[in-house]
Amino acid sequence: MRREVRKAKARRRFAPVGRTRRGPGARQAEARSKALAPRIKAIFDRYYKILVDEEIKRTKGLVQKGAADRERFIEQLAQLLTISGIREIEDAGKKTDPKFTVAPSFFQQYFNEKKNEATALLANVDEEFKSKMREFLAQWLSEDPGITQAELARRIRFSFYADGAEVLAPNQKPSRGILEPLERGPRITRDVFSRASLIARTEMGKAQNRGNFEALKATGRKYKVWMPERSDGGRGHQEMRGVIAPVDEPFELPDGTKMMFPGDPTAPIKHVANCRCGIGTPTPAQVRAYERRMGITPSKVTEL
Repeated sequence: MRREVRKAKARRRFAPVGRTRRGPGARQAEARSKALAPRIKAIFDRYYKILVDEEIKRTKGLVQKGAADRERFIEQLAQLLTISGIREIEDAGKKTDPKFTVAPSFFQQYFNEKKNEATALLANVDEEFKSKMREFLAQWLSEDPGITQAELARRIRFSFYADGAEVLAPNQKPSRGILEPLERGPRITRDVFSRASLIARTEMGKAQNRGNFEALKATGRKYKVWMPERSDGGRGHQEMRGVIAPVDEPFELPDGTKMMFPGDPTAPIKHVANCRCGIGTPTPAQVRAYERRMGITPSKVTEL
């Protein structure tokens, strides 16, 4: 009886603490990502409107506001990602160590990370918008070299707003010839929710693994183990199944990328975006095999 109790305690002690797809942590992260996505989308929607309005002003030869609005949106997005991420980090960390709390000094560091990410995200939006504008303008000018500024402005608004019909006059029904080139162009704002959902899932996954990682360090664990997602889209994450590394050293992926934990913000985006991998505590058997392979003096169970 005592032996069974000891075995049960050992199983609990060395159960993976990282996220799995079916665990309560995964369900919580998924629920939070679904709640976060509409809030990210709202920021993107407002930002797209600024871009479209400024492009229309440029078309009409009017003065633009410049980059002031962009900085405001970066701050808004960074604050949203920071607040959501810190909460997820704390909750994930407490699953490993009930006493775990985020250090006050970590808040500013984390906000700076999120601000850098927000800057990169909006820079990507800017580049995508400019690329589509060049494509649209080349198409429209080739089809109608004498196109008016008013028609260019109407087409810009129609092409980038989700509901292009709202830019038409009441009861106005454009000719098929006008609508055809517009229908072929992508409505970028219709993809905003997909983009926001991807960002939300990625951010919650990163935060959960960050919390697990910080808690492993705080509790003095020696090793960590990579727990891959079921499908990694060819990123090599499946090959990381059961790979162990010392807590304070990075994992090395098949392509040579080094990551302290799944979702490490210093890693290339291809290894971070929409990654569902987790981080956990290896079992004693996994540790013994790792230490034999590495020629390390075997650890005592209490040291793991």
